Amino acid sequence: MRVQQLTEAQSTASVFQERCNGAMQGFSYARGWGLSLAANINATFVIGIMYLSFRCSLMPPAGSVPQYGPQKATDLAHLLDSTASTGGSAGDTIDGIFATQWDVVPVILSAFAQMKTQRKVWIAVNDFNTQNVLGWLEAQTILVGSHQQPFLQAAKSGEILTVLTLLVLFIQYTLLTVNETCNGVIVPTGPKLIDNSKIPLALKISATEGIAQFSLNVSRTVMTYFHESSNFDEQKWTIEGASDAAAKFKYNIFDVPAATSYDDSVEIPRLQAIFNSCKAASNCSNALITTNPSPAFVEAVSAMAENAGIPPRSSPRFSSITYLTCPPLASVLSEDAYNVSLPVNIWMGMDNHEAGYIAGQQLIAAGVKAPLCIYPTADQKYLLRCQGMADAFTAAGISTIQTPQEMDAFIIQNARSMIQAILQSSSPPDAIFCAYFLLCDAVFSSGATPPKNVASIGVNVTTVGYLTEGTMSFALETSPYSLGYLAMFHAGLELEAETNQINATIRIGGTMRSWGCPVGYYYLATDSEGEATSMYSRMPSGAMGLGAVCSPCPSNTYGTSINVQSCTACPFGTYTNGTGAIQCQSCWDGYGVSTVGCKPYFQAQQQPPSSRTAVMAIAYLGIGVIVVLSLLLVIFKGEPIIKKASPALSAGIPFGSLMVIVSILILQNTLNKLTCTLSMWLLVSGFGLVMGCTLVKNLRVWRIFYNPRLRMSKMGFADLMKDVVILLAGEWILAALWTGLSAPDQLIVHPTVGNAYAVCSSPKSLVQNLFSALLIIYNAALLISNIGVGFLNRNLNEEFSETTYISWASYNVVICSALSIAVGYISDLDINFKWGLTYCAALIAAIGVPLILFGTRLTRAYTDRHITKDAEMGGSAGKNSAGKEAAAMIPSFRKGGSSSKSKRDTKAHIMTLQNVQANIPIVFHKGKMMSAWEAALASFACISNGVMIGITSPNSGSPHQGEVVIVGPESFKARVSESPMTIELIPPKNNFIFTIQFEAPDAFETWSGIIINASNATGRRPGALSTAGSSGGGGSQDTGAMSK
Repeated sequence: MRVQQLTEAQSTASVFQERCNGAMQGFSYARGWGLSLAANINATFVIGIMYLSFRCSLMPPAGSVPQYGPQKATDLAHLLDSTASTGGSAGDTIDGIFATQWDVVPVILSAFAQMKTQRKVWIAVNDFNTQNVLGWLEAQTILVGSHQQPFLQAAKSGEILTVLTLLVLFIQYTLLTVNETCNGVIVPTGPKLIDNSKIPLALKISATEGIAQFSLNVSRTVMTYFHESSNFDEQKWTIEGASDAAAKFKYNIFDVPAATSYDDSVEIPRLQAIFNSCKAASNCSNALITTNPSPAFVEAVSAMAENAGIPPRSSPRFSSITYLTCPPLASVLSEDAYNVSLPVNIWMGMDNHEAGYIAGQQLIAAGVKAPLCIYPTADQKYLLRCQGMADAFTAAGISTIQTPQEMDAFIIQNARSMIQAILQSSSPPDAIFCAYFLLCDAVFSSGATPPKNVASIGVNVTTVGYLTEGTMSFALETSPYSLGYLAMFHAGLELEAETNQINATIRIGGTMRSWGCPVGYYYLATDSEGEATSMYSRMPSGAMGLGAVCSPCPSNTYGTSINVQSCTACPFGTYTNGTGAIQCQSCWDGYGVSTVGCKPYFQAQQQPPSSRTAVMAIAYLGIGVIVVLSLLLVIFKGEPIIKKASPALSAGIPFGSLMVIVSILILQNTLNKLTCTLSMWLLVSGFGLVMGCTLVKNLRVWRIFYNPRLRMSKMGFADLMKDVVILLAGEWILAALWTGLSAPDQLIVHPTVGNAYAVCSSPKSLVQNLFSALLIIYNAALLISNIGVGFLNRNLNEEFSETTYISWASYNVVICSALSIAVGYISDLDINFKWGLTYCAALIAAIGVPLILFGTRLTRAYTDRHITKDAEMGGSAGKNSAGKEAAAMIPSFRKGGSSSKSKRDTKAHIMTLQNVQANIPIVFHKGKMMSAWEAALASFACISNGVMIGITSPNSGSPHQGEVVIVGPESFKARVSESPMTIELIPPKNNFIFTIQFEAPDAFETWSGIIINASNATGRRPGALSTAGSSGGGGSQDTGAMSK
C-alpha cells in the first residue's frame, strides 16, 4: 500500500508541508514501518503554484485545473499508471492520495480520467467546505474530509483571515477583566474527520461558523455541581463566571449545592432524585459542569442520563470513547492524573497534584525541611495538593515533612487554636502550605509567630495583603472566574455546533504568584468608607472586572514596583494619560498639554509672545481714538448732521468697538475660566453691537428712499434700537449655549519644546469648534447683509445716505476678520508673528469702523457750524446785496425775532421784497444723513440778485424756527428733479444739501424755473413771474404776475 501526498509548492516549514509530514508519520506508525520523517520527505509529490499567488486568484470551480495547468494532471496520471504497471509488490502501487487542501482534488480527478488503466484510488482531503467537499463525500468521490473548525481559529472577513482568534480572545478577555493568568495555554482545534456518516455534523458546524449565527432559540439549562459547599469563595466566583458566559448563550444555570465534605454515597442518590424529577417533567439539564468527579460519579451520571432518555455523544476523536451524558457532555474543573482518563467532554483547570508538587519545589528551594500542609476538607483536590507537596520533598530526599492536618476554614477560632498549638510545640514546622487560602488567615492571626515560609493555593484580599507585606512567600492562582466562564463557553459551543477543541483539555491556573499587586497597582485593603475591598467587582457595562484590592495607580501617579501600598506622584513636568501606569511621560510629548497633570507645569513654563506688547499698544491707541471720537460726537451733538442721524444709535458703534478692544486686552493678561468667558462675551456683544447699528442705519436709508409713502414712515430711536437688540439676541443665545455646555478656559499650547503659551479654549474641543463656527457664520451673515443693503442703496446720491461709508467699514471688517481667523488656524507660523497679526487685525477692524463712519461726519459738523456763524454775523454781506438781505432775515427765522428791533428790520426788509409766495407745504431734509424727512412750510421771494427761501416748522409752538437759503451767484446752486418734485440746494462749499419736495404741482411749476434761473445767473436779476400765484394757507403776502 502506498499513499501519495499532494500539496501546493511550499517550503518544508509551511503549514501544508507540515500536514504532509504528519500524514506520512502517522501512516508509517500505523503500518508499523517506523519510518523517520526525514526518510520520506523527498517522496512528496508537489503540484500547484505558490500559496500566496493562489490566495490572490479566484477559487476554481470543481473539476477544473486552470491554475495548476493540465500538465500537472497529466504528470499525476503518468505516475499512477507507472506505479501500477511496474509489476512490483503491492506496496509500490499508489492506492491512496492525501490532499492537503480541497482545491487539489480537481487535479486528482482530472488525472484519474487520463489514467490508461482505471482502478480504485482512495482520496482523503484535509479540508472541508459545502461547495465542493460535501458533494464529493456524498458521491463517495473522496473517502474522508477534515473539518478544521476555522470559527475556533479565526474570524474571516472576505478573503482576509484576521489574527483575532476566538478561543484566544476569550482567554485574553478573562485575563484583562479579572487579571487571572492562563500562562502557556495551548488549545488545539480541529480537525474533525468527516465521512458519509458525519455529513449532518459537518453541515451543522459549517452553518454555525460564528456565534452571531447561532440561533440560540432552544431553551437550554446547564447544571453546576461542585463537590464542596457554597461557603467556599472559589465556588462562588466560578459560578459567577459560568453565569456570565451562560447569559451570552441565553442559557439557564441550575446549581446543585453539595455538603461541606463530598461523599458519593450521599451525593449520587441526591442526583438520582433530581434526574427522576426532571425526567418526569422533561426538563433535564443539557450539560453538567462539575469538579473532581470520581469514576463512580461519572458512571452513575451516565446511567441516569440514559435512563432519562438523553442520548450519549460520541467522541470526535475515537468512537470507542463515550462522552458523559445527561448531560450529553460534561466539563470538569481540575484535571488530575487519577481521573483524567474518565470519559468526559473537557478537562479545564490545573492538576491539583502538580500544583502541590510545584509548591513543594518552591519551598525546597527556600531551604524548607519540615513543611506542614493544612487543608479544609477531605475533598480529593485538597488531598492531592498536599500529596503533591509531599511527593516533591520525597523526590528531593527529604523525609521530615509533617503529617497534613485538616482544619475548619470557616470556624476560624478553631483553626487558630490548632495552628497555635502546632507552632508552639517542640517541633514546629519551618513552613506551612495552605491547600486552601482561607487557612492562611488562621496562620497569621493565631497569636503564635508564623514560620518564615508560608504559601497557599488560591488568593483572596487578605492573601494579597500578606504577599504585599512579604509575610507570605508565594501563592498559586486557581483563576476561578476564568474556569467557570470558559467551561460554560465551551459547553455552549458544543451544544450549539459541536465545535469544541480536539484534545478536550485547557490548562488554567497553577501560576506562581510571589507578588500581591503587579507594577502599576497598589494594595487597597479597605475602600474610602472603610469597607473591605474585593477580588472582583462589576464594571459599569455589567461585565466582571478587577476588584479594588489591587487598584490601578490614579492618573499622574505610577507604580515603581510590585507590592506597593501607595503610588508615586509623577515628577513635575511629567504625567500619565491614564491609570495603572508604570512610568510617567514627558509633558512635552505632544499629548500632555491638555492633561491635568501638566497644566501647572505649563503655567509655570509659559512665556507670553513678544508681540503682545505691540498688540496692547495698538489696543490702547484704539481706545484713545474712539474716546476722542465719542467726545467730538458729544460736542457737536447740536449740529443737524449729528443731531438728525440718531446720535444715541450712533453711540452704539464706538461703544461696541470699545468692547471688542477690551476683549482683546483681556487675552493679553492672565487667563482663566472667568477672564476667558468674559472676553468671549465682550467680543461677540461688541461685534454684534457694531454690526447691528450699522445694519440698522443702512436699512433706515433704504426704507426712506424706497417707501412710496415716505412721509408716513416712523423710525424713532426706540424702533431702531429694537432692531439692534434683536440682532444682538442671536449673539447672546450662542454665547449662552457655549458657556453652558463648556465655558472657555485656559489652554496651554506648546508648538515646540520649551515654548508654551496660554490661549482660551473650551475643555470640550467639539463645543469650541462648533460655536466658533456658528458665531463666525452668524456675524458673516450680518456683514453680508450690510454690504447687500448698501448695494440696494448704490444709486442714491451720496449726499442722501451713509451707505458708502458703512460699506467701506464693512469691507474693513471683512478683510481684517478673515485675516485674523485664517492666521489663527495656521499651525506652522511663528507664534510671535501669529499672535501679533491675529490680534492686530482684529483691533484694526474694531477701530476702523467708528473712524470711517464718524470721521467724515464730524468734519462736516465742524464746517456747518462755522458756515452758520458766518451767516449770522453777516460775514458775506460785503460781497453782494443778496448776502445783506439774507443776514437781515436770519433773526426772524433762526432766532424767532423776539426783539422789537428785529421786527422793525424784518418789516423794513419785507417791504423791499418783490414777488413773494409764503407758507407752501413741503417736506425737506438737510445733510447727508437724516433721521427722517420733516414736514415744513416754505416761503419763496425774489430778491435783488437771486431767490430767498425760508423754511419754517409748522409746529404752532415754534412757528418762526427754521432755515434761510439764498439761491444765486456765489450762493446756493440748485438741481431740479421732476419725479419726485424735488429741488436740491447745494451750498458753495458743497458741504451739505437742502432737499425740498413739493406737495402742490402748481407751486413746483411756479418756482422751479425761477430757482434754476437764479442758480444759473451771473449777477443779473431773474425774470418776473408770468403766472398768478396764490397765498398758502396762513400766509399774508401778495403774489403778482411775473414772467417765467
